[in-house]
Amino acid sequence: MKLIDEFITDKTDVFVTRDKPQKSFFRKEAPKKLYVKSFNTSEFIGEELAQIKNIRCAHYFIVGLGKYKLDKVMPYGLIKDQDLLIQIGSHNFKNPKMKYKELEDYDLSIGKTPMDAMLKHTPTDENRRQLCMDMLNMFALDIYMGQVDRYSYNYMFEEDKEHNIRLAPLFDFELSMKSLQESKRNFHPGELYRFDTLEDCRKFIKEYPIFRDILSSYLHVDLKEVINRAYEKRGMMVPEERMEFFEKFEKSRDEIIERIVK
Repeated sequence: MKLIDEFITDKTDVFVTRDKPQKSFFRKEAPKKLYVKSFNTSEFIGEELAQIKNIRCAHYFIVGLGKYKLDKVMPYGLIKDQDLLIQIGSHNFKNPKMKYKELEDYDLSIGKTPMDAMLKHTPTDENRRQLCMDMLNMFALDIYMGQVDRYSYNYMFEEDKEHNIRLAPLFDFELSMKSLQESKRNFHPGELYRFDTLEDCRKFIKEYPIFRDILSSYLHVDLKEVINRAYEKRGMMVPEERMEFFEKFEKSRDEIIERIVK
């Protein structure tokens, strides 16, 4: 509980429910239910950044797992003596009118990259533009956050009855905002399009010029303000030493982005 106690206060909102097996991550075939995972704050920050960039994203909240299925939000001060397992959760965002697929469900041989292949699967020029922007926005957000885990099981595609394809709401920011060190995993790992080096990023910008503007927009983000807002919404506090780390992290990511877009 030491890590958790650094962040939560008596006013922190906690969704209290029964401790039982829960889905740990979103899958295309999973029924509608609560998803839970180990407590981390990167999910809250990722969601807040997604909101200010108008990117669809799962909503995360603090969950207290105990003996009773109360299914209600309560201040932590009223339940902290109840021996609850504190984790984070999100409700299933899937729309029953849509189909949800993973990258492996599509024929990727039709494109020079998986991203190119996905764009070729779109039925109209407008849908191609929409899906392209979805992926570019995800790439930029992940580069800014230092995401190291955006593999194909950590995002999904949403398809309507006309076979229009969009990225489903983003989820799983847990393995981001962890390191100040630059490495190829800090650019953008994943099957859609790999950015292993700064030069890879610059080549990508030549292919998709608008990506320069999307990525550059993060230079104007006040990360401290974003973090404070994400924490305040949940009644949490930011430990001073953590904010010091985030300030250093923001500086390091700004430096990387400036080198990419110059």
